[in-house]
Amino acid sequence: MELRRVQEMGGGTLLVSLPKDWGKRLGVSKGSLLSIEEGRDGCLILDPYPKEEKPIQVAVIRYPSMGIEYVEWGLIGAYLLGYDHLHIKADRTIKSGDRERVKQMIHNLIGLEVVEETASLVKAQCLIDSSLVDPETLIQRMKLITISMLRDAASSIMNADKELADSVTRREDEVDRIYFLLVRLLRSAVLSPKIAEGFQITPLDVLDYRLVASIVESLADRAAGIAEETLNTNMLDKGQRESLSEAFLVLEEMLEKAMDGFLSDEIKALKEVRVLYSRLSILLDELTVYLPESSPNLWVNSTSSYMKDMGRSIIDLADLIPPDQVIRVHDEAVFKA
Repeated sequence: MELRRVQEMGGGTLLVSLPKDWGKRLGVSKGSLLSIEEGRDGCLILDPYPKEEKPIQVAVIRYPSMGIEYVEWGLIGAYLLGYDHLHIKADRTIKSGDRERVKQMIHNLIGLEVVEETASLVKAQCLIDSSLVDPETLIQRMKLITISMLRDAASSIMNADKELADSVTRREDEVDRIYFLLVRLLRSAVLSPKIAEGFQITPLDVLDYRLVASIVESLADRAAGIAEETLNTNMLDKGQRESLSEAFLVLEEMLEKAMDGFLSDEIKALKEVRVLYSRLSILLDELTVYLPESSPNLWVNSTSSYMKDMGRSIIDLADLIPPDQVIRVHDEAVFKA
């Protein structure tokens, strides 16, 4: 951080000099136009490209690097860092199998498309306009897919429906794709205050959104894990089926309340989620406490473990609800007075 003293000119106009290195790096000189916007926190945002296109930055990923998996990781990393132009470049040729893996990875990243291809080069470009995508909408979409996965996982595991279970695991990939796009947008918001202002989020919001997205993505992973237990399921008695069915409903309600509370800053959701978790624990204990070690229904233990982990993660999500409704911040002078 560099501090500069404000000067005053005639008529009360305030003046502050701009860093020389910054101007040189971005091509700002005498006569250049800068756009100036005020952020929600009072900070001024200077944009040295108010009317012209910013220089195109290309992320070049060398092939074969240290292995094709490193090329895949490079693609993901460049995408998450916000690069719009990604080139996979080889000294000679890209092997057929590796080319297919690269193109599959590009397909897995929302908005990224192959725009040019030669024997030694694959060019990809992100065609999504960040200003038209809202982080809150993406998180809501992740939540809705996860809830649908949870409902179908419950149905598949209690009815031994393998086809339905397979559809649950496939939806996990969709959650991952949205998660990567959301992380890309949030990182862009960190690097560009102007983008953050467009999303109407603060730097603290960016951190919280990132944590919430990570939690929801892990919930989808566990929902897929529950669905995979379908292969091991055996019939439950009537009481066990009722307890398991209610446990799934409680878990779904927890996620709904925690997410709604986070997005609306409604702190009462904290207590509601904890009360629901207590109910979830009781239901899951009823399922497992009477199972003998030789029981053919040992899959219930793993399913119960998944669901308890999900419940604890949802509590972590609820803990991110801002405490503004119960905290008032005052200057120290107020209390001394």
